[in-house]
Amino acid sequence: MEKNQLFPVLALLLSASFLVAQPSSPDWLDYDASSGQFRLKQAPPLNGWPEAKEKPSWGIYLWEFGDGHYSFEEEPEHRYANKGSYQVRLHLTPFYATNDPVSLRERIEAPGKARRTPLYDLGGKKALLESNSSDYIVPEQAFQLVTHYEAPTGFSGKQGGYLFVFFNKKKEISLSLLYNAFELTGERTHYQEEALPENEVMPLITSQLKGERQTAALELANQYKGKLAYRIENMGPGEQRRLFLSLFASKHLKTQQDKNRELTVAMLWAPDSGNFSPEAYSAQHKMQILAVYDPNRIRVQPRISHYRKGYSKELQYRVEFQNKEEGRVRDVTVNVPIDKSLNLETVRLGKMDPALPTCPYGYRGKDLSCIEISPATGLYKDTVRITLRNAGLEGTKSKGFFQSKKSTKGFVEFNIETTDQKVGANRVRAFIVFDAVDPVETRNAKTQWRHRAAYFRPGFSIGPSVKGFESDASGLGGRINLAFGVQDAPITTGLAYGVELGFSDFRFTREVASPIENPGTLPAGSQLVTVEHARLNYLEARAWGGYQLNGWLRGYAGAGISVPASGKVEVQSSINNPGDDFMILQESGKSRFGLLQSKEPLSIFNSESDLRNSVGLTWQFGVEGGILDIFTLGLNQEIRFFPTFYHRECASLFNWQAYLRVRLFPVGGKL
Repeated sequence: MEKNQLFPVLALLLSASFLVAQPSSPDWLDYDASSGQFRLKQAPPLNGWPEAKEKPSWGIYLWEFGDGHYSFEEEPEHRYANKGSYQVRLHLTPFYATNDPVSLRERIEAPGKARRTPLYDLGGKKALLESNSSDYIVPEQAFQLVTHYEAPTGFSGKQGGYLFVFFNKKKEISLSLLYNAFELTGERTHYQEEALPENEVMPLITSQLKGERQTAALELANQYKGKLAYRIENMGPGEQRRLFLSLFASKHLKTQQDKNRELTVAMLWAPDSGNFSPEAYSAQHKMQILAVYDPNRIRVQPRISHYRKGYSKELQYRVEFQNKEEGRVRDVTVNVPIDKSLNLETVRLGKMDPALPTCPYGYRGKDLSCIEISPATGLYKDTVRITLRNAGLEGTKSKGFFQSKKSTKGFVEFNIETTDQKVGANRVRAFIVFDAVDPVETRNAKTQWRHRAAYFRPGFSIGPSVKGFESDASGLGGRINLAFGVQDAPITTGLAYGVELGFSDFRFTREVASPIENPGTLPAGSQLVTVEHARLNYLEARAWGGYQLNGWLRGYAGAGISVPASGKVEVQSSINNPGDDFMILQESGKSRFGLLQSKEPLSIFNSESDLRNSVGLTWQFGVEGGILDIFTLGLNQEIRFFPTFYHRECASLFNWQAYLRVRLFPVGGKL
């Protein structure tokens, strides 16, 4: 492990040991050796999540019995095959709470009276991944993984193989190159598995695996940064085993919370012999990044949508539900009240689990497993009502021989189109009814509505000034400047940003008088007086960002570059006798520079002047008000800095600008 990775892990282990140390005395565990009953005497206290509509609870109990077996039941029964001392662990996962997951552990003495070994439902495969996080992860919290692997049948004696686990998938989230999503903090092996160093995983795959086994392992290894490998020995035909891993979610995942982002952990079981197929011997476990564990929730895609009049958008809602009680739920009804910004007549069903056919029209029976959608129209709110008949969801607290809890949860998706009503955000909440009990109320799913449009911004410079010349400039005046840009802003309140290309015009006069050091035949005290009339035009590109309130007031700041597009300077030089104001000699000239710069410098009195301008930096700070997505009035302060102004002098230009921002046409946003 690298040195920079050691300190977070040590801090995690210290914090975890503190959590464990508090209730890890024999008082927390009630174990009946004669019946094999395990029970938690008193659960740790919970603090509710402020936005949660449900009471906080320890929603998932993961028991590790110390012999390679486990249970998700709250009060499981387990008998050991062999008499001995076993380390029992209980991992508690909070729902709707601010608490971190808690891991408790205690050593017990077991008599060893089991008549049969528990079997686990692997869904017809040879590999399975499960976790105690209900397929969700919360930043800065730990979770546990259970990896199942089953030996093939059709051989005699014993055989081995390699078990691979992969995590921290590349490019799965933004900034994945800067930090790892997960850190491995613990592993429990119960069958003498041999863990291999991470730097040996790739050489092992290329040297020890052949054919489809090698191809499948290489494909996964190239997708993930985290790689674990274990050597397995002495498995009998059809024998099941399990390996337990503890992972910790990085604090950096907070930037991804509630963005419908999913992270994946994968495994591959490669036995030494027998038929092999990647589909049967591999498994993936996807987990969504959440702010809080929430097994009954609603989410929406897209989370950000752009409003465009006359073009409806299609939003996709996904309602997830889980039976957290005892017994089997027959019917599940999902009620989603919507406002007038969504068109109830356009609702159509999408994916669902369990997958059910549509109920026959007018069906009122009770025996058919099917799904029906029955939109209800109300005075203020319409409701999307979806009923899964005979869904058959098992409760997480139900007793059973098979340990898999895949049938305790489900989801349903539906699509709905928007109306032409402009809103700041769609906030939708689901009410889930399991049979006839009180509904479970979820937190909001929100789509933020924004507008993206091209705009035209004419402005007028007020009070321009120039600093940095050897002499002050005069004759400065207000000038028209223009800009075209694209802005992306919320309908009401939130962050706005944009980019624009502009054209600015500055004109000023400068007079410089200097004595002639070697007058020669000229009268003593003669001076060279130069009067410059300059007109400088700049093309400017800038980006800006700001915050707006209620769609009518915005403050912002921006920065960019200023490129001299063209410059025109008229120079009139004269040699004067200051004693009698007599002009001895006069000469004038013109020069152009910028993108169309002349290669010849300006020459007056056989003296050459290089008037080239340079690229500069520009800043602006402003405020504007109006109907921000249509028409606004604004005032800003503009600053331009040129490290090499014309005459190769450093200069800064300052001015206030009054402007209009007028929407031209929407950009994108049809879909």
